[in-house]
Amino acid sequence: MQFIKTHCYQVFFAGLLGSCALSDEPNSIPKTAFLYEPAGGVAADVIPYFGNGAFHILHLQLKNGQRQAWDWAEIVTEDFVGCDFTGVALTGPGDEEAPDHDIFTGSIFEKNDQFYAFYSGHSKSLDKKKGVKFQQVFLATSPNGTVWEKKTDFLFNTAGHPAYRFPGACRDPFVFWNPEKKEYGMLITAASVQYPSGSLAYASSPDLIHWRLDEPFPASGRFPGYECSDLFYWGDCWYLIFSTYAENPGWATRYMMAPSLDGPWSSPIDDFFDGGSLYAAKTVSDGSRRFLCGTLTRRDPDTTGIRSDDGPNGWSGRILIYELHRRDDGTLGVRLPVSVEESFGKPEPVRLAAHPVWEKTDSGLQAVFGPARLALGTLPDRCLLQFNLTVPPTGRAGVWVGGDADGKQAFRLYVDTGTQRLVWDRGHLPLGSDPEKERPYRPLPVQPGDQVSVKVLLDGNAAVACVDDDICLSFRMYDRRDNTFGIWSDTVGAEISDMQLRSVID
Repeated sequence: MQFIKTHCYQVFFAGLLGSCALSDEPNSIPKTAFLYEPAGGVAADVIPYFGNGAFHILHLQLKNGQRQAWDWAEIVTEDFVGCDFTGVALTGPGDEEAPDHDIFTGSIFEKNDQFYAFYSGHSKSLDKKKGVKFQQVFLATSPNGTVWEKKTDFLFNTAGHPAYRFPGACRDPFVFWNPEKKEYGMLITAASVQYPSGSLAYASSPDLIHWRLDEPFPASGRFPGYECSDLFYWGDCWYLIFSTYAENPGWATRYMMAPSLDGPWSSPIDDFFDGGSLYAAKTVSDGSRRFLCGTLTRRDPDTTGIRSDDGPNGWSGRILIYELHRRDDGTLGVRLPVSVEESFGKPEPVRLAAHPVWEKTDSGLQAVFGPARLALGTLPDRCLLQFNLTVPPTGRAGVWVGGDADGKQAFRLYVDTGTQRLVWDRGHLPLGSDPEKERPYRPLPVQPGDQVSVKVLLDGNAAVACVDDDICLSFRMYDRRDNTFGIWSDTVGAEISDMQLRSVID
């Protein structure tokens, strides 16, 4: 197998973009693991693992830039900033009749210094012959997690068990050690007889080679689709992470909780990690911290091949990484990885000068009239903007980025006091073709007078906001116009303070 190695690092982009439409194609900024995007292609479902002191982020990548086939590619990083692209890790055979012509999602398990990669295999030719999408589970092994050898005598599917429909869904295997039954377990996205559109099959093994198919996993049946599952124990609770289909109501990675693998499984009131832009996310731990690795979806192109802010939210895109933490009530929160924040260098204060509709306070400005807007300048293509926001008695307040010269057309991030949400929008313009399916908002339990800490990370056409290092919201913004930014409020009483800008420095 031939590997291509390049080094990924961050530098300061000194020039401003001006009015332009940013695309998914590589630009002059070198890639990093955080918001990584393959050259000439798109990153899809992520398969992360930790080994040899580094995070290995395998992901689906189009085979040779083609649309009809997928491989597993890999980047390796120690801090989610610098990274090495090690090339294609697993590839399907050239024979379109081969059942693993496409290499789809799976998981990696390490045992006794041996790595096991369980993956989904797919062939469009077999789809046509059988009249249904035909996927099965395959296995490759490696002594070092770098060079993989397919086990041609291994094949696993849901055929022959009365609880499942086959051919049918049989993909996205996740393998783990089951301490409750003292066996290896495998979760598989499946079509059961009882829940044809939303099941997880469970299989067990004594040795990772010989598997027995059992009844559906107890968490099955609640949602239409359990794609790209992940399972781990933390504190006193099991967590099941999975992604659901576009019909529910849009792309989403969510989670359930249970005191035991046998349940009862329940969903927290807020069972999302993001809005509708994070998909196919799985977790990886270095033994002390756990990270959520998925994709920030991109917009589908129009008939001319152009992706824009008016287009529908699609599937796959750039790799998005959050650090997970466990709240006091057992629910999960997310934040930007600390190493990513620190890579942006020393924060510089943003001058907040008094204005007829903004009154000077000890550390910032307070809106004394509504609506109020104040332009603050322009932003680098890649930067981290930080500030505190005192929630107004009513209405909405926040910042805008990627604006035109006077900020009347821009992307707005704000806290909505009435709906208790964190929201991205585009002013009077719609954000995408179906904002309700895209869900560019997150629940944010705030009361008037509360102060929240807000961080906004911008990287080309990607934007990630985080409040109180606990609730995050990402989305794409393709037209950053003149790259202006500023503060705004549609009511009195909102206060913006302690604003700082951090740019990436070589």
